[in-house]
Amino acid sequence: MGTFGENIKTAFASIKDNKGRSFLTMLGIIIGIASVILILTLGNGLTVSVNSELDSVASGTISISIDSSATDRKLSLDNLYELKEEVAGIKAITPNRSLYYDTYFTVTTKRGTFDGMITSGTEDQKYVGNIKLAKGRYFSRDDVESNNNVCVISENGAKTLFGSTDVVGMTVDISANGLTSEYTIVGVRENSQTDELYKEFGYNDVIFMDVPDTSINSSFSIGKNEYTNITVFPEGNTDADLMNSIRSYVESTLGTRGDNAVTVSSSNSNNETSSEIMGIITMVVVLVASISLIVGGIGVMNIMTVSVTERTREIGIRKALGAKTRYILVQFLAESAVLTLIGGIIGTVLGLTGAEIAGAIAGITPVVNPLHVIIVVGISTGIGLFFGIYPAKRAAKMDPIEALRQE
Repeated sequence: MGTFGENIKTAFASIKDNKGRSFLTMLGIIIGIASVILILTLGNGLTVSVNSELDSVASGTISISIDSSATDRKLSLDNLYELKEEVAGIKAITPNRSLYYDTYFTVTTKRGTFDGMITSGTEDQKYVGNIKLAKGRYFSRDDVESNNNVCVISENGAKTLFGSTDVVGMTVDISANGLTSEYTIVGVRENSQTDELYKEFGYNDVIFMDVPDTSINSSFSIGKNEYTNITVFPEGNTDADLMNSIRSYVESTLGTRGDNAVTVSSSNSNNETSSEIMGIITMVVVLVASISLIVGGIGVMNIMTVSVTERTREIGIRKALGAKTRYILVQFLAESAVLTLIGGIIGTVLGLTGAEIAGAIAGITPVVNPLHVIIVVGISTGIGLFFGIYPAKRAAKMDPIEALRQE
């Protein structure tokens, strides 16, 4: 009497004898656990997706930022090339400019005029977003230094402008600021996630293009080939020594040493920041969803209290036959724990299934963390133990004589 196995067996028998009531009791736990698992799994997947997107744009990069309020000096194109040659460990360097935020571009062919999303930089701009060429070449350093009017477009852009991706050597008219210049297509790149996203939302008429920064500046009087935001691609892993060397070189070039005008940061810190933000958002939502677990726990306590009342005579008989107080206590605690454990398992299965369905609809790949699953199921069992204490104590403290008098 009172062994662990017997208590578990009795708990399952009690649940089996009252299937409907047991299910309704577990419902709050099932809903709460399913909600928590779904949110955690989708939150993990969204975090991975966001970090992956950041990596695809600037994986392992170093950003140089010059504070215009601390100095009016900027880095020239020659300064960028000198930095690349003088500081060991730099594979590529390019200005960080997305011109479409400040300037409205249009791209025209015989097929019509379309909105242009133009990004400019040095020949190393191809490393931004891990560009893969489908046809032709990327523009070269000679194109940059000679202000050549050349461009690289996406496959979607090529199909929109010409109806085909075989467009290397063809020309387009780019217009901005009341000026128009003819540009020759030297390469077609594979579509990026951004291209596919625009296409998915029906923006097929937006043309994404990469052009040499010098030629775009010259054609449309946009800038003077001077920069305050630069992206550096290391040859290996980003480390503090390389970042310190870059900062030292830039400060020396600008003559701003000690002015705190130059900031050098790693994209790895952006990933950490995004993970922290997503983690906070996920935890806040999880806490809100956990309210249903508390409601479910109260439901367990109520039903177990009713069960104790219904089984008063049974408790009296067991105590009269020698069952110790702790055995009765453990028996009812076991029943409430098993009840919530089963609810936790069902809720976990429903949560994971719901995450797969929601992820498919939202385009997010759910990421299951086994530790999260174990912790959540453990919490559901713990809720059963906690909220089962009151009815279990009530059963254990019953006077056997008074209990036997109950009908």
